[in-house]
This record gives sequence, C-alpha cells and structure tokens, in this order.
Amino acid sequence: MAKIITFPSGAIFLPNQSIVRTPKRRSFLTPEWSLYGAFFSLVGGTLAGLAGSLLLATAWFAGDHGTLYGLGSILLLSTIPALLIGGCFLDWYEDRMRIRYK
Repeated sequence: MAKIITFPSGAIFLPNQSIVRTPKRRSFLTPEWSLYGAFFSLVGGTLAGLAGSLLLATAWFAGDHGTLYGLGSILLLSTIPALLIGGCFLDWYEDRMRIRYK
C-alpha cells in the first residue's frame, strides 16, 4: 500500500511517482455572485422605496392608518439597509477584481 503525503500547497506526493498537483477549489462566492447581489440589493432597495412611498401616500389620502401605513413604513425604511448592502457587494466586487487582475 502506497503512502500518500499531502502538502499544504495542495500537492500530493506518491512514493515512486512524481508530485501531482491537485486543482484548487473554486470559492462558491465568486466575483460574479457579488454583482448579482449588488444588482438585486440596489434594484430591490429602489423598488422598496418607491412602493413604500406609494403605499404611504395611498394610506394618507384614503385615511387608512392600519395595514397600508404599516406596510408602507416598513418598505420605506427597508430601503436604506438594502442600498447599504448593495454598496457592500460592489465594494467586495471591486476588491476581488483588484486582487484577480494584479
């Protein structure tokens, strides 16, 4: 039975054979995923702000201070975190591209 020695660099040494390089694992979070996250966060944040404003205006004109007012407020307030998350995704994408093409 041959003894297999694995090095931290990912190389495998088999006695009486040459060193075999194993392919590095690809990270699940590639830079392309950060673009998708940025797109959906920025578009979702914008749409949430528009929908929240529309629901709040409808609640004010209709005189309803219940469900429409609460839902509009939640959507309007969720705009800021969604836009911040989208900005973080764009920063992460920029850093990954800088590392990749250095």
